[in-house]
Amino acid sequence: MSLTIQTERGKSMRFREKMASILAVLAFALIYTFLCWPTVCIVRFAGWLLRTEESSIRSCVAWCAHWWGHLTLSVVCVILRIKINVCLEGDKTLLYEHPCIVISNHQTTFDVAVMTLVMAEIGKRNARWVLKEELRRGSFVVGWIADRTGCAFVSRRRDPNDLQEIRRCARVLREDCAAVFLFPEGTRFTQERKTSSYSYVLPPKKAGFHIFQKELPNAPVVSVTLQWDPMIVDGTQGRTIYRSADFYGKTLWINMRVATPDEIRADPNWLETEWDRKDSELAGRYRVHP
Repeated sequence: MSLTIQTERGKSMRFREKMASILAVLAFALIYTFLCWPTVCIVRFAGWLLRTEESSIRSCVAWCAHWWGHLTLSVVCVILRIKINVCLEGDKTLLYEHPCIVISNHQTTFDVAVMTLVMAEIGKRNARWVLKEELRRGSFVVGWIADRTGCAFVSRRRDPNDLQEIRRCARVLREDCAAVFLFPEGTRFTQERKTSSYSYVLPPKKAGFHIFQKELPNAPVVSVTLQWDPMIVDGTQGRTIYRSADFYGKTLWINMRVATPDEIRADPNWLETEWDRKDSELAGRYRVHP
């Protein structure tokens, strides 16, 4: 009898998760298609009509897109019953006078949406991204907005042109006093991709980060560590937006740390040191909440 009740409860839970997943995808599609997309088009057209400087137009479009992105994330979190806890260490006022670099570990496709919350928390909605080249045409709305705001599009094939693309993006950041966000790992962490160097992150790819650091010597760095509870590390969860049921009822811990330019310059291997710290932080939390 009890087994039958448990089975029925399990079916009911899976049904709720599936329905929540469908609603979350619909919310994302509707908000971006019928609210975000028309708004950014109007902003860009108004800027052109008023002969506003290109830097100001880019910044307005980026701010608008991130505002809608943050709203979308809030709606999706309510639908999927996701709880988010945020912790910030360091002085975020350092981020206001100069461009800044934001880096994070990467476990799921949901992480990209989470970065809109990070930008709101640090007061840098005027942000750019380092994105895969496929997104330029593969995702029309996101690709169009990213292209018009000066984001960097890079390939997965270590194309030498990628470095030039990142330098171009760095020039945009200087002109717009904007933030740039990148996943140094380059792809999601999974157990299959795990190396002997780390347990919960992948080795960071240094080239892009070092170019931004060189081109923006006064830029502080915001290091973000994302921790899901229950943890997501096997690669089977959160692979696409259509797997949003995988996040139903989970808790996301977002730990942010602001590093000063002097701190980064003092350690030639700062990125590797920071990745060691992230791996230890994740290991500590996952030992407590397996």
